[in-house]
Amino acid sequence: TSQKIHLHIYSKQPEHIIKKLRSIETKNRYFHYEGYRRHENLIKELIKYDYGIHIFGNPLSKKIGLVYKIAFSNKNFDYITAKLPIIVSKNLSAVKKLVDDNNLGITINYSDLSRLKKMIEKNPPYKFKGYINNFLNKQSYSSLNSFIQG
Repeated sequence: TSQKIHLHIYSKQPEHIIKKLRSIETKNRYFHYEGYRRHENLIKELIKYDYGIHIFGNPLSKKIGLVYKIAFSNKNFDYITAKLPIIVSKNLSAVKKLVDDNNLGITINYSDLSRLKKMIEKNPPYKFKGYINNFLNKQSYSSLNSFIQG
């Protein structure tokens, strides 16, 4: 948010976390806690935005690091369904591969987040719309299975 990029958070949280998020929201006009949405309503909300974001930093133990190399969050499919390009950490190997191989968004090192606004300006969301549509049109069980198998 320090780059004047709006960040909208959708998640179900315990009340004490919601209070912290609401506190941040009152102090930062670029931070928005939107609360929880049922899945079908979440997609309708996501289409309002320019990008989806899946960033993870912080040093990891080897065990946790392996999880992030192979893990694949549902949020990525939600972003694609909403036809949003994805901004993804390069250390999230499986997601990075999907994004890079299909030109579905921007990959970034966590340490380079301070340059995110410049990267977005160089890669406006419309640049990815055709690739996202092509990706959605060509998906079938066999192509998804071959992607998963490597």
